Amino acid sequence: MKKLLITVCVLVTSVAAISQNPASFRLVKTTGKLPHLEYGPGDERLGGAKMTYLDTNVLLTVVDSFESDYIVRLSNQHKAFISKQNVTATDNIVAKPYYLSGNWTIT
Repeated sequence: MKKLLITVCVLVTSVAAISQNPASFRLVKTTGKLPHLEYGPGDERLGGAKMTYLDTNVLLTVVDSFESDYIVRLSNQHKAFISKQNVTATDNIVAKPYYLSGNWTIT
């Protein structure tokens, strides 16, 4: 449930960020089995501090790159890091300036 809510929030904030200036952002799609977001670029002995796991085919907005990680926008004030190995570029997806939706229900 928590993963679904985070995924929806990531998608909604990505769409909102893209609507500001679509040319300055790059969209990527998650791949692999349970890719994860990290709080920072640090890699300790057991890996970086994990924020959450995502499902496959989740669109993310890349705002910057750092060594082997992409920095993705979660909201205007929040960001996360994801490994470049866990995402692929999405050249065929065109960001629209806004999206309309019907009723949303999360249970």
